[in-house]
Amino acid sequence: MQKDAIPQYGLDGAMTLQNSSTTAMLAALDSSIKAKKPIVVTLWHPHWAYSRYQLKDLQDPKGAMGKGEQIHALGRKGFEKDFPALAGAAKKLKMSDEDLGSLEDAIQKAPKGQEKAAAKQWADQHKQFVDQAFAGL
Repeated sequence: MQKDAIPQYGLDGAMTLQNSSTTAMLAALDSSIKAKKPIVVTLWHPHWAYSRYQLKDLQDPKGAMGKGEQIHALGRKGFEKDFPALAGAAKKLKMSDEDLGSLEDAIQKAPKGQEKAAAKQWADQHKQFVDQAFAGL
């Protein structure tokens, strides 16, 4: 960000990048939103904060922020042979940023120890997605 986006868009001196942990960044985001103050954060896609808050991505026609993230499933050697239907479902599984963000947000909001129940509740509320993703299992 500091070496790429800020200089490429001529923002040197116009703004200060505050390096911090993700936890600190999200706390600052939450505080700014509650106080109705503007803030720019360097979130990635997918991220649960997009489900919790009404966030807008800044345009990046120069590609200074890089490409979007991807999540891949890995399995142990022999998994596909032992569990062909599940391996096939994992291979074809695709979630939109919105779906994954809302699932992550539900888990994040859950009290400690209740994350599994929150994920199940999310699955119950998104039955069409779950049924389609895991058809035939």
